[in-house]
Amino acid sequence: TGTKLQQFMQKNIQAAHSSLVQATQLQQLAEVLKYPTDREPPTGMY
Repeated sequence: TGTKLQQFMQKNIQAAHSSLVQATQLQQLAEVLKYPTDREPPTGMY
């Protein structure tokens, strides 16, 4: 069962990588999270 579990996990991880996070979404997220940021913090208390 150990090898079957590993195969199952590997298959599902590959499926998740290909369908759950799309490349364009990943690029947009990387752009938002990059350092240093040029965005200004909101004014006031947050």
